[in-house]
Amino acid sequence: MQKVSDLVQLMSAPGGFEAVAPLLDLVDTAACLMDAAECIKGWNACYERFFPEHVGTLAPGLTYAENLERFFSHNAVFRSDDHLREKVQAGLVRHRGQTRPFFFQLRCGRWLKSQNVWLEDGGCIKLWTDVTEEHNARFGERGLAEVIAHYDLGFALFDDGGHFVLANRAYSNLFPYTPDLFHPETSYADHLMRHARHSWDEREAERLSALAARPLPLTTALRGAAVFRMKNGGWMRLEEHVTHDGGIASLWIDITEIRELDETNARLA
Repeated sequence: MQKVSDLVQLMSAPGGFEAVAPLLDLVDTAACLMDAAECIKGWNACYERFFPEHVGTLAPGLTYAENLERFFSHNAVFRSDDHLREKVQAGLVRHRGQTRPFFFQLRCGRWLKSQNVWLEDGGCIKLWTDVTEEHNARFGERGLAEVIAHYDLGFALFDDGGHFVLANRAYSNLFPYTPDLFHPETSYADHLMRHARHSWDEREAERLSALAARPLPLTTALRGAAVFRMKNGGWMRLEEHVTHDGGIASLWIDITEIRELDETNARLA
């Protein structure tokens, strides 16, 4: 079987995708070819295995935005149509600026590595590789990643230097502009400041900057939970825990409905 890198070369040549399609179907890497207008030109069999929600709906000419909307609708629960649109827009921004691989989690718990190969004509070959076994092996037989996959709250883990280790699907759903930071060269501060730019109400900037500026490794975490206002009117709660080796486990939960219920009860009272 040819290496994926060799197949990418063939795919990027004029008429290359059609010529190499039978070989692409033998590779355990999902591949999707898009033109400069972000319209799909072709895909392999593994793409449909990794993303079964697309089976029967794919067709040349569909936009990547349409695929993202279908993917997110299948892999996450959204509190509103606006939340889904925000997630799709964040996915497009991430795709257009992606220059390095990052990792994300499917609803079934599997972990994929996503990478882009940019072509001279402005098109792109997107590749996804299943890295679940390697990802989970870092955290024991069952794997911490396997356990947190089923958390309804957002979970992100950072080492004693504040560097990113892993996060679950719920975390990326809560913060749609974050998944491109899912690699060890980013820090807890990078994540907090990305939240500040894209998710939080501007009145929270000072509080988040203070959290991000703390020296590492942390000796103590937040006392209790911190509650933050979001740009979209929602509310998020953060809990921190310092691990035995000086790392940081951050837990996030959307408490918008709870806050709204409390406010309604207060008005009625």
